[in-house]
Amino acid sequence: MRIGLSRGRDLITLEEELAHAKAYTSLQQKRYEYGFSVTWDIEERTLVNLIPKIVIQPLIENAILHGVRHMGEDGEIAIRARLSADGIESSVEIRVEDNGYKETDYEAIGRLLEGDEGSAGTGYGIRNVQQRIRLQFGAEYGLFYRPREGGGTVASIVLPVKREG
Repeated sequence: MRIGLSRGRDLITLEEELAHAKAYTSLQQKRYEYGFSVTWDIEERTLVNLIPKIVIQPLIENAILHGVRHMGEDGEIAIRARLSADGIESSVEIRVEDNGYKETDYEAIGRLLEGDEGSAGTGYGIRNVQQRIRLQFGAEYGLFYRPREGGGTVASIVLPVKREG
């Protein structure tokens, strides 16, 4: 509830968002009987970056429900955050990766993220994340999905470097 209100702010630090995501993940690990693992690999320089609130939790939720839900202790989710690899601090990438075993239709996800009306009735969470990011930062930023090497899915959020003040 605290993160939802965020004292009226639309943008919060990645550090604040990760606190919410960690609490959510901990609850889900206790809730479900299967024991998936979660790793956090967060570059410290990214923690002060401003991001829209509640954008990581829906990706973790999808990684659980569509990725590792029936994998037992073999299920793995990794949350990573890095500044752009080009040496210029121009963007931040936040990734939620799972090692899920199910087939994923990445083209359908892409259409959903681009607002294809034929996808109505599904994907409200990720479509909402995409729309909020693009409204805040522009069409060059947003949410992207791709296969994970070795199986599973990578959901990436790409945002500009933006800090308070």
